[in-house]
Amino acid sequence: MATPKPETGVGETGSPDDGDTSGQELVAGLTAADDAVVEAAAAHPDVPIAMAALLAADVSGGHRGVHAVRVGLARNPAAKPAWLQALACDPSPQVRLGVATNPAAPTETLCRLALDPDPKVRTAVADNPAATPSIRAVVGLAAD
Repeated sequence: MATPKPETGVGETGSPDDGDTSGQELVAGLTAADDAVVEAAAAHPDVPIAMAALLAADVSGGHRGVHAVRVGLARNPAAKPAWLQALACDPSPQVRLGVATNPAAPTETLCRLALDPDPKVRTAVADNPAATPSIRAVVGLAAD
């Protein structure tokens, strides 16, 4: 996702540059637009922490908008390890799949997901470049 041009009202830092648009208004615009846009924003490695928190806290789009944020954050290569550990326990297989594909996922998190009940999540763990040979072996055993 390219950095918006200054004339869009958002500077390179991702914060409003014209003083007329609040973070909440930006979040409302994102969540009203499309879940794919919200997910892409949350997955962007340069998303400001405050914006991710606003996206996650926004419930105006209903549960599905918050779900899109969790999926995006799970895929975000700049996500904090603690976030990925928490998201690996999410009830949604799509969120766990996002963590399983994330090359920044901690080894302990990949170990947990190697035993996930969803075969797509286990396959993603095996394909993750951060997965060690022993984690891949666990995925193979879990498939049996």
